[in-house]
Amino acid sequence: MGLWPPKTNDRLFIFFFGYLTIHCCLEYAELIEYIDNLEYVVTNLTENTILTMILVKISAYRLNAKRLHQVLEDVKDDYDEDKYKEPDERLSFLQYNVLAKRFIKISVPIMFLAALMFYLKPLTGQMRASKSRKEIHVWNRYVPTYI
Repeated sequence: MGLWPPKTNDRLFIFFFGYLTIHCCLEYAELIEYIDNLEYVVTNLTENTILTMILVKISAYRLNAKRLHQVLEDVKDDYDEDKYKEPDERLSFLQYNVLAKRFIKISVPIMFLAALMFYLKPLTGQMRASKSRKEIHVWNRYVPTYI
């Protein structure tokens, strides 16, 4: 997207920013057009709120690219193991790295499982309804044409 601070790319950023701006404006126009339909308004706002947040965050990242570049350089310098001369400093540095790796190893699978359960939740109601009627319904939107 042209936002990575060490390698900012103006053409790529302008393309993605313009695309997202047009998409967001069209979503707002569609919201105004169908303002009478409550279900559609809720669906539109759910999507459009996220798009607007992304647009604002991309703008903030682009405006602060030099500062972010400096922060990344400082963090990169702090991760140099040779910078820590004393054994206590080196031990603390290594312990914090082990703690960070453990956090990632635990939190990423938990987040994946939470997202998976969120998307599988509607299926549990379908399965419960099917069990109570002792029959299974399968709806297929796509008709195979090459069989």
